[in-house]
Amino acid sequence: MPHKTLNLGVLAHIDAGKTSLTERLLFDNGAIPELGSVDAGSTRTDTGELERERGITIRSAVAAFSTGDLQVNLVDTVASSLSDSQHSGRFRPEGS
Repeated sequence: MPHKTLNLGVLAHIDAGKTSLTERLLFDNGAIPELGSVDAGSTRTDTGELERERGITIRSAVAAFSTGDLQVNLVDTVASSLSDSQHSGRFRPEGS
């Protein structure tokens, strides 16, 4: 039985591979029997119909696995479609 808990959020830009990384971590740690694919619509965290059709994460999802005495709660998050310049530009005063 795990004695420690790690809540781990996977954060990155759109199409950076967050769901694929989540899937790989689940598979490598024995939480799922086979590796799913975003392109095939077979990942464990993208369960909605639109997510599977479009190959994108629409809702964040949590998947858990244990390794040794550690319980890992893995959060596959939704990405922002804004670029770095758009993000930083939103917070600059006009004329900066």
